[in-house]
Amino acid sequence: MAHPKMAPLIVKLRERTAAGSVAWEPTTRKDVFQASFPGYSVKISQEPSPSHAGLDVKVSIFNEEGALVDEVRDEELRDALPASFQLLIELYEMARGKAMGVDGAIDSILGELTKDEIAF
Repeated sequence: MAHPKMAPLIVKLRERTAAGSVAWEPTTRKDVFQASFPGYSVKISQEPSPSHAGLDVKVSIFNEEGALVDEVRDEELRDALPASFQLLIELYEMARGKAMGVDGAIDSILGELTKDEIAF
């Protein structure tokens, strides 16, 4: 059972990530991204589901010593957040994009593709 404060934490993480105020970083695993906060870090990952075919999105909180404090999968949040899978997929994709520098990569490529265009 998910801790009752995990749902509001997920909602706020998504909101702040969308606003660009959470600094997500890659980890040593290609499918896991991390955001650091004073004394804690949050990791988000996609993993095979233990209860059904397919993937779950998992959010884990670690303390500064690296010990797991709590974790939750999308299916554990369904009562508190009926659209939990969609919400966590969106958060995962935003975290991945921030960690991998998608905006910078696209801007750089667009700049190269458009630098010789004549402005009318």
